[in-house]
Amino acid sequence: MGTSEHIYRELMEIEEEYRRLQRRAEYLIAELSRGAGEYSKEIAVAQERPLKQRRVNQRYPLEVYVHQISDLMRERESMSARDIQMELELRYRHQISNIYQLMAKVEQANPAIKKVGRGIYTYDPSAEVPIFM
Repeated sequence: MGTSEHIYRELMEIEEEYRRLQRRAEYLIAELSRGAGEYSKEIAVAQERPLKQRRVNQRYPLEVYVHQISDLMRERESMSARDIQMELELRYRHQISNIYQLMAKVEQANPAIKKVGRGIYTYDPSAEVPIFM
């Protein structure tokens, strides 16, 4: 077997493993969103509505973004929307097309995150309510 065949075969194995992990991640996210309905009436109402085309290019349920952005804001306390988008793309490999719409949804879901200026968000730990888990 030549070197290129060996590399090609290894790449195919990696791709197959990636697809398996992606299916597993989608399953776990579905389980998370199924169990999160018990904790918040607003989330349950949002899930009951017919699904519309998402403009924010949301690949994951809103709860995932709320949790990740809340963790990020706990660390930094104040950030611009563009910095938040860049951190999400670097840390979690998200592709977010409209960070401002996503942040509006996150603000509604987590009262600890507030908009204070043009694209500037702050985190107030005293306003946080337990959302999940």
